[in-house]
Amino acid sequence: MMNLIKLKIRGLGATPETQWLDVGSGHTLFHLPDRETALALIKAMQTINPPYRCRTQKPYAKMPTTIRDKGYARIIKPHKRTVALAVFSSTPQLVEQLAACSPLFYETDRIEVGRRLDYTRWISFIELASSTRWSEISEQIKELYENWGSHMSGAEQHRLLMEQLLPTDRIENVVMDQLDHLLCELRSSVPENCQELLHDLISTVRRSRHFSMGREIIKKRLPFFFIIDPCQPPIDRVEITDVTPADGDLQPVEFLLNRLHRSSAGKTGVSDLGPRRLDAVNRELSRLQSKQLVRFEENDGTYRIEGGYRNRDMSDADPITSSRSLKEHCHLIIASAKVLTGSPPILLFHQTADSFDTASGKNISSVITELAPHCQCLAIMQGEGSQQLKAEAVCHHFTDFLLKRDVPQASGTPRCSDRG
Repeated sequence: MMNLIKLKIRGLGATPETQWLDVGSGHTLFHLPDRETALALIKAMQTINPPYRCRTQKPYAKMPTTIRDKGYARIIKPHKRTVALAVFSSTPQLVEQLAACSPLFYETDRIEVGRRLDYTRWISFIELASSTRWSEISEQIKELYENWGSHMSGAEQHRLLMEQLLPTDRIENVVMDQLDHLLCELRSSVPENCQELLHDLISTVRRSRHFSMGREIIKKRLPFFFIIDPCQPPIDRVEITDVTPADGDLQPVEFLLNRLHRSSAGKTGVSDLGPRRLDAVNRELSRLQSKQLVRFEENDGTYRIEGGYRNRDMSDADPITSSRSLKEHCHLIIASAKVLTGSPPILLFHQTADSFDTASGKNISSVITELAPHCQCLAIMQGEGSQQLKAEAVCHHFTDFLLKRDVPQASGTPRCSDRG
C-alpha cells in the first residue's frame, strides 16, 4: 500500500506552479481563485498515475514550450521538465517486497514519482542512489582483477573497459553487464577469504538492475488518481473490451474492471476470474459496508453490479438519494482499485464554493468525509468552500501555495529531484 504525502506542480501556461504541498491521510482541500486554474491543477495532479495513456490523451498538449518574460525567451525541453511530482510513503509490507530485490530498500520508505512534459515518468527512492559510480568500486575490482583475473579469457577486454571508465561514470546498462560478467568469472579464482568481498561487489554492480526491478514493483502498486464526477449516473453493467487504446474514454469503474479482467484472465482464462480477483473485490466491498455485489456473466462477457442503491435519473433525484449513489459508486472504485494495485485510489473532486451551500453540495461534503477513512480524497475548490470539510481536512489556500513563474524555489522534501 502507498500513501500520498506530498504534491508539487511545476506548471506552464494556465497550469499553476506550486510549492510542495502536504497531503493528509484523509481529505485535503485546495482553494483556487478561478475555474480555469482549478481545472488545470486537478488535471495536472492526475497525471501522476491517470486511468489513461498519457501519450494518447496528451494532457499537457496546451502547455507552452517557450516562456517569454521582459523581452527574453526561454525554451522548455519537454524531456527534462517535470510538470507533476508526488512523494509517497509505503507500508512495511511493500518495503519487504522491494527488499527481495535488494536489502538497500530497507533504508527508505519514501518514493518519489514525476511526470515530464514529454509524458515520460520517473520513479526514485528518496535518499537512495539508483546506480553505483565507478569511483566507489574501481580500486577493489582492479585489485581482484590484477591478482586473480589477468590470465582468464577476455582479460584484455576487461582491462580496456576499466581503463576507459571515468570516476563519475554510472554503472548501468552495458557497462553493468560487462562488469557483472567479469566478477562472476572471478568466483572460481579468488580465495575463500575474498569471496564475501566479491559477493558484495557483484551486488553493488547490479544496483541499477535491482532498482529497475524495484521501479517495476512500484508501477504496479502506485495508486490511480480518479477525477470524480458527482453527476455521473451509477453503473450497473460493465462490458469487457479487448482493445482500449485510450482508456480515458472509460469511466473509473469500467477502467478498473477491464484492467482486473485482463490481468486475471491472461493465462488461466475467464472462468478463473470469479474465484480470484472478483471475489477479492466483493470482499473489499463488504469491508466498506457496501451492499453491492459484482458478478461476471460469461454468456455475454459483462460484469453486473447488483444489490446497491440505483437511481438512473440523477437530475430528478433528491440530494440524499444522489449522495447514496455517489458513495456507492466510489465504494466500487475503491474496492476494485485496491484489488488491482494493493493501494486505495486517490479521488479528486472539483467544486465551486457556492455549490457547497446547496443541499446537493452539502451531501457531497458528507460523502467525502465518509470516504476519507478508506482512501485519500483531494477536493479542489474555487473559493473558500465547505466549513464541514474544513473542520477535518488539511487545507491549502492559493495565496500560500502558488508561486511566481520561473523563480527558482527550494524544495521542501529531502533530496527531491525536480528533474528539469
